[in-house]
Amino acid sequence: MHNLAKKLTTGAVARVMMILSVVTAIMPSVAHACSVCQGDPNSNLVKGAEAGVLFMVIVTYVLLLGMAALVASWFIRQNRRLRRVQLEGGTSGFEDGSNSEPPHS
Repeated sequence: MHNLAKKLTTGAVARVMMILSVVTAIMPSVAHACSVCQGDPNSNLVKGAEAGVLFMVIVTYVLLLGMAALVASWFIRQNRRLRRVQLEGGTSGFEDGSNSEPPHS
């Protein structure tokens, strides 16, 4: 076993992998590809893959739109609060009426 490990150098393994890759690229029937790769559009595998991709796209966009709606609601809430403060006399909610934070003690 030790002699076999010496004979299989990294270069030899790389050459074997390269030969197998070229043979697979030249003769795709050797790869025994599934119907998704072979291109049978009526296969259940193709329909399942398409449904999976569609589901992932929908989930992604729903999450992104939900986050955008959350941020938009924060801006709307802040604008309404600022408008209400301006109509009530311009105070920001601090006891002394200043627009800055109270001093830290």
